[in-house]
Amino acid sequence: MAVEIALKRDTPIVWADTTDYSTIHGLVRTHQIDMTSLADGAARQGEDADLTAIKAQHYTVKVCVEFGASAPTALEPITVYFGSSASATTGFPGGLGASDAAYTGRSSDLANSIRSLVGPFTAPVSALGAGTVQIFEMGVLHGAEVDRYVVPVLKNDGAQAFDTDATNMYIALIPHIYEDQSA
Repeated sequence: MAVEIALKRDTPIVWADTTDYSTIHGLVRTHQIDMTSLADGAARQGEDADLTAIKAQHYTVKVCVEFGASAPTALEPITVYFGSSASATTGFPGGLGASDAAYTGRSSDLANSIRSLVGPFTAPVSALGAGTVQIFEMGVLHGAEVDRYVVPVLKNDGAQAFDTDATNMYIALIPHIYEDQSA
């Protein structure tokens, strides 16, 4: 008897700003991160999210950003990392907390602290005009790489600050589960 396995997309975990995020892209905000005016070279962490005791096998990492007054420099990166813990709100690596905040790393050492996180998931930005929304599927985070509670970190190296509102900006983990279809 043949075994049929279907790959199914589950409910996305979406970090966005509660103040002004719009669901125009079809993703509903589930957790807080405010990337408003994130400066070039700076990083921002979101609040912790519970992947539940039965994590998905893998998650697509999807990010949407919008640069502000000036166009970013072509091919400069934005990068996403994830820190995780088996406990909610504590035990995250690299000086991460469990709340939306600027991320400077442990002892303000961003470069070394970020190395203790899972990633990098990197995408080169396009030199499109200011206010242009850029959406990236940045890779796959494997469920086995992280503990139950995760915190995302986004680092902007696009040579320009992000927009002054966070209407279009988010980080999403889109879980994919395998389902036995042979029964």
